[in-house]
Amino acid sequence: MMPTEVLQIPDRKNPVIEKIERRWESVNSMAGVGLDPDVSRIPGEIWDITGRENIADGIFLFNKRIIDVTAPYVVDFKINSNFYQGVEGRDALARTFAYLKHTYPDIVRIYDGKFADVGHTSEQIATEVFERIDADAILLNPYLGFDGIEPFTRHADKLSILCVNTSNPSASDIQELVLADGTILWRRVLDIAMNNWNKNGNIIPVLSATHSGNLSGIRSAIGQRPILLAGIGVQGGDIEATLEDCLNDDKFGVMISSSRAILYPEIAEGETYFHASERAIKELRDRINAAKSVILDKEIMGAEQLLGADFSGEASLEATADLHQRPEEIAELDVNKLFVLLLGPSGVGKSTLIRILTLLSDKFQYVRPCTTRPLREGETDKDFVDETEFDRIATEGGFASVNYMYGAKYGLRTSSITEAIAAGKIPILDFPLDKARQLERPEYSLLRIYIFPEGITQWLQRLREAGRDSDGRTEMGLEELEVLVNMTTPHPDIHFSVINAENRQTDTAGIIVGLTDSLGN
Repeated sequence: MMPTEVLQIPDRKNPVIEKIERRWESVNSMAGVGLDPDVSRIPGEIWDITGRENIADGIFLFNKRIIDVTAPYVVDFKINSNFYQGVEGRDALARTFAYLKHTYPDIVRIYDGKFADVGHTSEQIATEVFERIDADAILLNPYLGFDGIEPFTRHADKLSILCVNTSNPSASDIQELVLADGTILWRRVLDIAMNNWNKNGNIIPVLSATHSGNLSGIRSAIGQRPILLAGIGVQGGDIEATLEDCLNDDKFGVMISSSRAILYPEIAEGETYFHASERAIKELRDRINAAKSVILDKEIMGAEQLLGADFSGEASLEATADLHQRPEEIAELDVNKLFVLLLGPSGVGKSTLIRILTLLSDKFQYVRPCTTRPLREGETDKDFVDETEFDRIATEGGFASVNYMYGAKYGLRTSSITEAIAAGKIPILDFPLDKARQLERPEYSLLRIYIFPEGITQWLQRLREAGRDSDGRTEMGLEELEVLVNMTTPHPDIHFSVINAENRQTDTAGIIVGLTDSLGN
């Protein structure tokens, strides 16, 4: 067999993958619902409204009720077309997709057909599903080969989800056959699909949780792509064991759908049918997040051990902060074009310091970045722009930096910096250390200040209390601090560093004011 040729995936991320990532972050959930309605099990209260003779109306109303109570907690709705037979069924399916598109556009719409057919037939199916039904994604069977998949991948802004390793009991009879070179068949299919067929970057896999040991090293094989994870629930897949292998760098990475437990829930005393469905999806979300928290706690403990017990002490941090100083470079900065960046891990108080600095001195002006992530209630430190406007500004060169984090785009307008400087202000912003060099521009002079926590124990506790320890920020922060502690020479991207003690933040801000005042003297 010829070795696979690794494709260069386009720089522009598939918009459905972006949608998945935004949804993970915005609802802190990896759960989904399978809308697979069995007409014989739809509750009588639905038929009382529609009449049993109106099958399409009954299916659609049932779906709508399920959608409305579960939508706040899910990433996707996966609709199995085999449950929508005949004219009435197809009508209900089309109405369900239309309702999702117009009422919940931020939730991913998956058409579950598990199709496999020859090329010209696949072209017809792709047109029906992606253009007329307008699904975001479709489930396909890759075992017929690429000619059955290729017509779907031509729709570059849609997503093809390939059933590479499934959870049905006899799947292993075929998918786990061992090839002559010792490779398991489904692993070879995964390799071919991800590296040979994926020229548009719009293929992701279905993988099974029922044999979680099979997923060891899966992220090395597929990178950060989402995984549709099968086998959780009645099929007995182990959530924690599977997530250990499948979480991505942002500590999301999978979509886990449940159907029967949501559509036909056990109803507690005093509970309505659809409240039981809502409880069931919340329980699934919470089970997934609890498993993730266990994994993150293990990672944090491991990182703390790597850092060493003495790192929790303030003396060790003070020595580290004293190391990362570059006074000779600070002296060369142009005081009339100063732009201050506060660097450091999430939760060390950078935003609080910026607020204090703008109160202590009117020379500081916070510059707000733009983001495509919908703003949270009360969030005023960013400007929301939609994807079209963001891409327009980026294309015209209007951003000093563009980053993609936690499933959303972030950009800093160059004009917001230069206008502040022209007004005699010092623009100030918090920014990631590993991206600080992106902001180097001749129009201004960067002063990069790193903010250390006063102690690891206090910092971790603060993150946990704020609910910000479950999306990968803790691990990234620990890794960054470990690097800085173990360095023997100043970090090349840090001009000055300071410890921000929780009860002495005004003192910390005063040190920064004094530093900027001293420039040019």
